[in-house]
Amino acid sequence: MTISEFASRTRLTQKALRLYDAQGLLQPAVIDQRNGYRLYSPTQIERGRRVSLLRELGVPLAEIGTMLDLDNPAASDALRSYWAQADAHHRDRSSLASYLINAWASGDRSAYVIETRDVAETKVLVVGRRVSALELPTFIPDTTKRLFAQLEVQGVAPNGSPVVLYRETTDAETGGQVEVYVPFDGHVEPVADIAVRIEPGRHEAYTTIPKEQVVFPTILQAYDAVMEWIATSGGTISDAPREVYFDPRPWPELDAADPACDVTVPFLR
Repeated sequence: MTISEFASRTRLTQKALRLYDAQGLLQPAVIDQRNGYRLYSPTQIERGRRVSLLRELGVPLAEIGTMLDLDNPAASDALRSYWAQADAHHRDRSSLASYLINAWASGDRSAYVIETRDVAETKVLVVGRRVSALELPTFIPDTTKRLFAQLEVQGVAPNGSPVVLYRETTDAETGGQVEVYVPFDGHVEPVADIAVRIEPGRHEAYTTIPKEQVVFPTILQAYDAVMEWIATSGGTISDAPREVYFDPRPWPELDAADPACDVTVPFLR
Protein backbone atom coordinates (compact mmCIF):
# COMPACT_ATOMS: atom_id res chain seq x y z
CA MET A 1 0.00 0.00 0.00
CA THR A 2 1.09 3.59 -0.58
CA ILE A 3 2.52 5.80 2.14
CA SER A 4 -0.71 7.81 2.07
CA GLU A 5 -2.89 4.78 2.73
CA PHE A 6 -0.49 3.41 5.33
CA ALA A 7 -0.47 6.78 7.14
CA SER A 8 -4.25 6.72 7.26
CA ARG A 9 -4.36 3.14 8.57
CA THR A 10 -1.79 3.79 11.32
CA ARG A 11 -2.73 7.36 12.31
CA LEU A 12 0.78 8.53 11.48
CA THR A 13 1.61 11.46 9.22
CA GLN A 14 3.63 10.98 6.07
CA LYS A 15 6.25 13.31 7.52
CA ALA A 16 6.53 11.10 10.61
CA LEU A 17 6.79 7.96 8.44
CA ARG A 18 9.69 9.47 6.52
CA LEU A 19 11.42 10.26 9.81
CA TYR A 20 10.83 6.77 11.18
CA ASP A 21 12.17 5.32 7.93
CA ALA A 22 15.36 7.38 8.20
CA GLN A 23 15.83 6.24 11.80
CA GLY A 24 15.18 2.59 11.03
CA LEU A 25 12.13 2.47 13.29
CA LEU A 26 9.48 1.77 10.64
CA GLN A 27 10.88 1.24 7.17
CA PRO A 28 8.83 0.60 4.02
CA ALA A 29 8.51 -2.97 2.84
CA VAL A 30 9.58 -1.85 -0.65
CA ILE A 31 10.88 1.33 -2.27
CA ASP A 32 9.98 1.53 -5.95
CA GLN A 33 13.30 2.04 -7.74
CA ARG A 34 11.62 3.80 -10.66
CA ASN A 35 9.93 6.61 -8.77
CA GLY A 36 11.15 6.30 -5.18
CA TYR A 37 7.67 5.66 -3.81
CA ARG A 38 7.54 4.04 -0.38
CA LEU A 39 5.27 1.00 -0.27
CA TYR A 40 4.15 -0.68 2.94
CA SER A 41 2.82 -4.15 3.70
CA PRO A 42 -0.44 -4.80 5.59
CA THR A 43 1.64 -6.83 8.05
CA GLN A 44 3.32 -3.56 9.15
CA ILE A 45 0.09 -1.91 10.24
CA GLU A 46 0.24 -3.32 13.78
CA ARG A 47 3.79 -2.05 14.26
CA GLY A 48 2.78 1.34 12.87
CA ARG A 49 -0.16 1.61 15.24
CA ARG A 50 2.02 0.71 18.20
CA VAL A 51 4.47 3.43 17.21
CA SER A 52 1.58 5.89 17.01
CA LEU A 53 0.23 4.96 20.43
CA LEU A 54 3.64 5.02 22.10
CA ARG A 55 4.33 8.46 20.64
CA GLU A 56 1.00 9.63 22.08
CA LEU A 57 2.35 8.52 25.47
CA GLY A 58 5.49 10.58 24.88
CA VAL A 59 7.85 7.60 24.75
CA PRO A 60 11.17 8.63 23.11
CA LEU A 61 11.86 7.12 19.69
CA ALA A 62 14.93 5.23 20.90
CA GLU A 63 12.89 3.50 23.60
CA ILE A 64 10.07 2.77 21.16
CA GLY A 65 12.54 0.96 18.92
CA THR A 66 13.76 -1.13 21.83
CA MET A 67 10.21 -2.01 22.94
CA LEU A 68 9.10 -3.01 19.45
CA ASP A 69 12.01 -5.44 19.15
CA LEU A 70 10.84 -7.32 22.26
CA ASP A 71 8.22 -10.04 22.47
CA ASN A 72 4.85 -8.98 23.91
CA PRO A 73 5.48 -9.88 27.59
CA ALA A 74 8.91 -8.20 27.62
CA ALA A 75 7.55 -5.15 25.78
CA SER A 76 4.75 -4.92 28.35
CA ASP A 77 7.29 -4.97 31.19
CA ALA A 78 9.43 -2.33 29.45
CA LEU A 79 6.45 -0.01 28.98
CA ARG A 80 5.32 -0.55 32.57
CA SER A 81 8.79 0.42 33.82
CA TYR A 82 8.94 3.49 31.56
CA TRP A 83 5.48 4.64 32.60
CA ALA A 84 6.25 4.27 36.31
CA GLN A 85 9.28 6.54 35.87
CA ALA A 86 7.33 9.02 33.75
CA ASP A 87 4.48 9.05 36.28
CA ALA A 88 6.88 9.71 39.16
CA HIS A 89 8.52 12.51 37.19
CA HIS A 90 5.10 14.01 36.46
CA ARG A 91 4.18 13.95 40.16
CA ASP A 92 7.45 15.72 41.00
CA ARG A 93 6.82 18.37 38.37
CA SER A 94 3.25 18.76 39.61
CA SER A 95 4.57 19.41 43.11
CA LEU A 96 6.98 22.02 41.78
CA ALA A 97 4.20 23.68 39.76
CA SER A 98 2.00 23.86 42.86
CA TYR A 99 4.87 25.39 44.80
CA LEU A 100 5.46 28.05 42.15
CA ILE A 101 1.76 28.86 41.89
CA ASN A 102 1.49 29.34 45.65
CA ALA A 103 4.82 31.15 45.95
CA TRP A 104 3.93 33.64 43.20
CA ALA A 105 0.48 34.13 44.65
CA SER A 106 1.59 34.78 48.23
CA GLY A 107 5.35 35.24 48.11
CA ASP A 108 5.47 33.11 51.28
CA ARG A 109 8.22 30.56 52.01
CA SER A 110 7.67 30.61 55.76
CA ALA A 111 7.23 26.83 55.85
CA TYR A 112 11.02 26.57 55.81
CA VAL A 113 12.88 27.38 59.01
CA ILE A 114 16.30 28.80 58.12
CA GLU A 115 19.19 28.52 60.59
CA THR A 116 22.93 29.12 60.40
CA ARG A 117 26.01 27.30 61.68
CA ASP A 118 29.78 27.14 61.35
CA VAL A 119 31.36 23.98 59.93
CA ALA A 120 35.04 23.30 60.70
CA GLU A 121 37.67 22.36 58.14
CA THR A 122 37.92 18.60 57.76
CA LYS A 123 39.44 15.83 55.70
CA VAL A 124 36.98 14.05 53.44
CA LEU A 125 36.84 10.93 51.31
CA VAL A 126 35.15 11.93 48.07
CA VAL A 127 33.85 10.70 44.71
CA GLY A 128 32.93 13.18 41.99
CA ARG A 129 31.04 12.51 38.75
CA ARG A 130 28.79 14.13 36.18
CA VAL A 131 25.26 13.10 37.15
CA SER A 132 21.76 14.06 36.02
CA ALA A 133 18.97 14.66 38.53
CA LEU A 134 17.30 11.39 37.52
CA GLU A 135 20.51 9.48 38.37
CA LEU A 136 20.91 11.03 41.82
CA PRO A 137 18.60 8.59 43.71
CA THR A 138 20.99 5.79 42.70
CA PHE A 139 24.29 7.69 42.64
CA ILE A 140 24.01 9.16 46.15
CA PRO A 141 23.29 5.97 48.19
CA ASP A 142 25.59 3.77 46.10
CA THR A 143 28.50 6.19 46.43
CA THR A 144 27.87 6.74 50.13
CA LYS A 145 28.04 2.98 50.73
CA ARG A 146 31.32 2.79 48.79
CA LEU A 147 32.86 5.58 50.86
CA PHE A 148 31.85 4.07 54.20
CA ALA A 149 33.07 0.65 53.04
CA GLN A 150 36.44 2.12 52.02
CA LEU A 151 36.85 3.81 55.40
CA GLU A 152 36.09 0.50 57.10
CA VAL A 153 38.60 -1.37 54.93
CA GLN A 154 41.32 1.13 55.86
CA GLY A 155 40.42 1.02 59.56
CA VAL A 156 39.25 4.64 59.83
CA ALA A 157 36.00 5.84 61.38
CA PRO A 158 33.85 8.53 59.74
CA ASN A 159 33.70 11.86 61.54
CA GLY A 160 30.41 13.28 60.31
CA SER A 161 27.46 12.78 58.02
CA PRO A 162 27.71 12.16 54.27
CA VAL A 163 27.39 15.28 52.13
CA VAL A 164 26.36 15.79 48.50
CA LEU A 165 28.04 18.83 46.95
CA TYR A 166 26.70 20.30 43.70
CA ARG A 167 29.61 21.88 41.83
CA GLU A 168 27.35 22.50 38.84
CA THR A 169 23.63 22.73 38.25
CA THR A 170 22.05 19.39 37.43
CA ASP A 171 18.54 18.74 36.15
CA ALA A 172 16.48 15.92 34.69
CA GLU A 173 18.14 16.17 31.28
CA THR A 174 21.59 17.65 31.83
CA GLY A 175 24.33 16.17 33.98
CA GLY A 176 26.36 18.37 36.30
CA GLN A 177 29.45 17.78 38.42
CA VAL A 178 28.33 16.29 41.75
CA GLU A 179 30.48 15.13 44.66
CA VAL A 180 29.60 12.82 47.53
CA TYR A 181 31.94 12.99 50.51
CA VAL A 182 32.30 11.64 54.06
CA PRO A 183 34.40 13.45 56.70
CA PHE A 184 36.98 11.40 58.62
CA ASP A 185 39.93 11.65 61.03
CA GLY A 186 43.18 9.76 60.51
CA HIS A 187 44.93 8.62 57.34
CA VAL A 188 43.27 7.13 54.28
CA GLU A 189 44.84 6.25 50.92
CA PRO A 190 42.91 7.22 47.78
CA VAL A 191 41.70 4.27 45.69
CA ALA A 192 40.58 4.34 42.02
CA ASP A 193 38.05 7.20 41.71
CA ILE A 194 37.90 7.74 45.48
CA ALA A 195 39.98 10.78 46.42
CA VAL A 196 41.05 12.48 49.65
CA ARG A 197 40.98 16.25 50.11
CA ILE A 198 40.53 18.99 52.67
CA GLU A 199 37.06 20.51 52.82
CA PRO A 200 37.48 24.15 53.97
CA GLY A 201 35.56 25.47 56.92
CA ARG A 202 32.44 27.47 56.11
CA HIS A 203 29.55 29.44 57.52
CA GLU A 204 26.29 28.18 56.07
CA ALA A 205 22.56 28.74 56.12
CA TYR A 206 20.43 25.61 56.11
CA THR A 207 16.94 24.20 56.42
CA THR A 208 15.99 20.68 57.49
CA ILE A 209 13.52 18.82 55.30
CA PRO A 210 11.71 15.47 55.62
CA LYS A 211 12.35 12.46 53.42
CA GLU A 212 9.25 13.12 51.30
CA GLN A 213 10.77 16.41 50.09
CA VAL A 214 14.14 14.91 49.19
CA VAL A 215 13.18 14.38 45.56
CA PHE A 216 13.78 16.39 42.40
CA PRO A 217 12.31 18.88 41.65
CA THR A 218 10.49 19.28 45.01
CA ILE A 219 13.79 19.79 46.83
CA LEU A 220 14.41 22.94 44.76
CA GLN A 221 11.85 24.69 46.96
CA ALA A 222 14.16 24.31 49.96
CA TYR A 223 17.15 25.62 47.99
CA ASP A 224 15.13 28.65 46.91
CA ALA A 225 14.10 29.35 50.50
CA VAL A 226 17.67 29.22 51.81
CA MET A 227 19.08 31.34 48.99
CA GLU A 228 16.30 33.91 49.37
CA TRP A 229 16.98 34.09 53.12
CA ILE A 230 20.69 34.77 52.43
CA ALA A 231 19.82 37.52 49.97
CA THR A 232 17.31 39.24 52.25
CA SER A 233 19.76 38.99 55.16
CA GLY A 234 22.40 40.87 53.20
CA GLY A 235 24.68 37.87 52.82
CA THR A 236 26.63 36.64 49.78
CA ILE A 237 26.71 33.01 48.65
CA SER A 238 30.33 31.87 48.92
CA ASP A 239 30.39 28.27 47.74
CA ALA A 240 28.37 25.52 46.07
CA PRO A 241 25.15 24.27 47.72
CA ARG A 242 24.99 20.87 49.32
CA GLU A 243 22.83 18.32 51.10
CA VAL A 244 23.76 16.75 54.44
CA TYR A 245 22.20 13.34 55.13
CA PHE A 246 22.38 13.20 58.91
CA ASP A 247 20.11 10.24 59.73
CA PRO A 248 22.28 7.09 59.98
CA ARG A 249 19.42 4.71 59.24
CA PRO A 250 19.16 3.13 55.78
CA TRP A 251 16.99 5.30 53.51
CA PRO A 252 14.16 2.71 53.12
CA GLU A 253 13.73 2.64 56.91
CA LEU A 254 12.88 6.35 57.10
CA ASP A 255 9.23 7.37 57.11
CA ALA A 256 8.14 10.07 54.67
CA ALA A 257 7.78 12.65 57.46
CA ASP A 258 11.12 11.87 59.16
CA PRO A 259 13.68 14.73 59.08
CA ALA A 260 16.29 13.37 56.71
CA CYS A 261 18.36 16.06 55.06
CA ASP A 262 19.77 19.54 55.59
CA VAL A 263 19.79 21.71 52.46
CA THR A 264 22.72 24.05 53.02
CA VAL A 265 24.30 27.02 51.24
CA PRO A 266 27.63 28.54 52.40
CA PHE A 267 27.60 32.31 52.65
CA LEU A 268 29.54 35.34 53.85
CA ARG A 269 27.89 37.68 56.33
